[in-house]
Amino acid sequence: MKTTQRPFAVLAVLLLLTATGCTDGLFKDPSRLEFNTSGMDSDAAKTPFLRMGTDVLKSDGTNVMLAAGGRDAGGARRLVWNSSDAGRTWVPALFDGKELNSRPYAFIRGNGQWLALIPEDNRLRGYSSKDGRAFSKTGGALELPQGSTKLGALWTRNAWTVVTAKKSRITIHRSGDGSGWTSITPKGLPGTEDTSIYAAAASASTLVLGGQTDGPGGKIRARAFASGDGGTTWRDISPDASKAAPRNSGFRSVSWDGKAFRFLGFGWPEDSWPGQTARGLDASWAPGGASKGKWNVALDTSWADGEDDFPWVFGRSAAPNRQGMLTVAGNGGGAEYKFLQRATAGGWKETALPKIGREQFLYPEDTAQVPEGTLLATSFGDDGTFRPRIYLFSGNGTAQERSPQLQPLAPGAPVVSRFVSAEGKTFALGSIGRQTALWESTDGKDFSRHTVLTLGATQMFTSMSSTPHGDIMSGMEDAWNNSDTLIWSRKPGGVWSGYSGDIFSAEAGVDHAAVESTLSTVHGFLVAGSYADEDGSSTSAGLAMSKDGRSWKRIDAPSFAGKEDNDRAIHVLMETPGKTFLAGGFMEKDIKNAPVVWRSADAKSWTPVALAKVKGFTDSKVLGLAVGRTMTVALVYAEQEGKGSRYVLYGSTDQGKTWTSGTALPEALGREAYGPVHLLQNGDGFAVTGTMGTPQEQKPFLYTSPDGKEFQAKELKHGAFGNGSVAINAAIVQHGKLLLSGFAGEPDSREQFALTVNVPR
Repeated sequence: MKTTQRPFAVLAVLLLLTATGCTDGLFKDPSRLEFNTSGMDSDAAKTPFLRMGTDVLKSDGTNVMLAAGGRDAGGARRLVWNSSDAGRTWVPALFDGKELNSRPYAFIRGNGQWLALIPEDNRLRGYSSKDGRAFSKTGGALELPQGSTKLGALWTRNAWTVVTAKKSRITIHRSGDGSGWTSITPKGLPGTEDTSIYAAAASASTLVLGGQTDGPGGKIRARAFASGDGGTTWRDISPDASKAAPRNSGFRSVSWDGKAFRFLGFGWPEDSWPGQTARGLDASWAPGGASKGKWNVALDTSWADGEDDFPWVFGRSAAPNRQGMLTVAGNGGGAEYKFLQRATAGGWKETALPKIGREQFLYPEDTAQVPEGTLLATSFGDDGTFRPRIYLFSGNGTAQERSPQLQPLAPGAPVVSRFVSAEGKTFALGSIGRQTALWESTDGKDFSRHTVLTLGATQMFTSMSSTPHGDIMSGMEDAWNNSDTLIWSRKPGGVWSGYSGDIFSAEAGVDHAAVESTLSTVHGFLVAGSYADEDGSSTSAGLAMSKDGRSWKRIDAPSFAGKEDNDRAIHVLMETPGKTFLAGGFMEKDIKNAPVVWRSADAKSWTPVALAKVKGFTDSKVLGLAVGRTMTVALVYAEQEGKGSRYVLYGSTDQGKTWTSGTALPEALGREAYGPVHLLQNGDGFAVTGTMGTPQEQKPFLYTSPDGKEFQAKELKHGAFGNGSVAINAAIVQHGKLLLSGFAGEPDSREQFALTVNVPR
């Protein structure tokens, strides 16, 4: 199963729209879109949209790096700060004079300077800085093995060191200047499938790894290895953990506290019974000093007592006299997060987080050590917004807030997430701040009529569809680590009906579901997406129907059911003029995703039709469908880890029974090379628009076709786009015009635009 979950990872963003117009190139007579915002002056409207969490918190003495990522009203945003005084004051860090556009892979401190490793074009670019504030590109790049996992990014033996694992294979990457990198295949490690390495740590002279070996008869033993030459040669330093944990044992985390390596893991005592939860395992190993080479190993119930779900360690920090740890047990809305501290020789004790308001949220995300105490990075939720909040916990247990100032974009014009049209009308779903509204226009230009939608602070809409059979909006009601589906629907001339809950998998008791597409039909309302099974081992395609929008029934077609390493999902719904329903998505086979379109005549019985995979790419999926009078077009997204991505257009002339591969958009490096891509119906023809380029510079593109067979590139430029990065976040063709909304410019100075232009021939 190829599923990665992270808070905010499933949240669709509400996007910007403003009134802008000018004449340039092909735009002979552009007109601005007018939005009536009267009555939208509530407290919610004055609250800027912001959902941002901590990516990295790293310290070296009093020098601290903090990286945060997420979205504000202008789209994706990455911010990095540096503090030279343990978080009392923060200064923005810039990379070649600009804000960061990608999530940092790592920050490493060594030789009196910081090295930041930043993903760019499927490689890691190095940026160095002595003060942590002005970073400059080092010039070289590190190419990691495809499908590898980071075990550690460290400084040891006078070199920057990155340790990666791909199954049982460990690779050591070293650089003396952050520019040229050497990849080492280590000698002395088992390299067999029965040994798994999960963690790495380093002192100035020693690099260590921790994990486990699965032996005969189901025996699991904790393993550890050490290298004194930077990772070229290794020796087995595994302890004898059989006295402390005679049943089974293993290491999951390791850190260097300045004197010794501290290992954490799991273990079962002699008196444990089958099915009992493991207890915590605590071990230390010192490479030098009086205790050179000696191990201390013991079960530790202070952080994992064997009574409840075993907690997984997701954050650690260590100093000679103090250690911090973040754990989580369970998942979804029932997950329990803890912040624990201990003195070097004592047991772990849970540290209470600062008290907050009743309707607020505070979740730990990362931790670091400074001379005064332990820094804790949290995600603070209030009134539907989330932002990083940093605390210093001193030795006496008191907490002092040391958060940087964060100013989200606060546009005065509506933030539009979707344009839709039906019955000669154009609708725009959007918001100002946290106040959501639905605008309506009869000419595709003047959105003077609007309806304010009353939502809770944690509720938001991200999508909408409209047909002669009714209107339906989807979104979510979410907290930091869990969300419920939010659906509003109405029949023609009727009133809105609301639903909130797990729409696909309530019967299975699972709370990991995502609605990605909606459709109003003669049979009722349809919603589609995906949901995980109870233990999270597989994901199934989800489809549900409702007559009234209040009660929903999942449609369990056999081809929707996922299995381990055979996930399925639906990303888009559509109805053809011949009254055939189509659902586009993917079906996984051999850990590779293949594009598929399901067909149905009654929205109850569904038959999958496989599309040819995109040549040269391992994974493909259908993300868009558009229906014309004689042709149906599918937008297929293809990618391959370590290579790049591209979009390919497929056509069908028989209501989706057969598909032919057609025009391929240019290949782009990296998953972030394409921004949102929109497949649009244009009379009897079609159009595709969006942006592509590096994360630092996205440029708009447009392809059109009169019949859906061959698409031709058209020039798409406008003075409002400027010379910076552009994002087209909502698009539609209506009344012979192309409506575009989005923003342009650098992340910290984005300018809104809204354009209605003729579709180029």
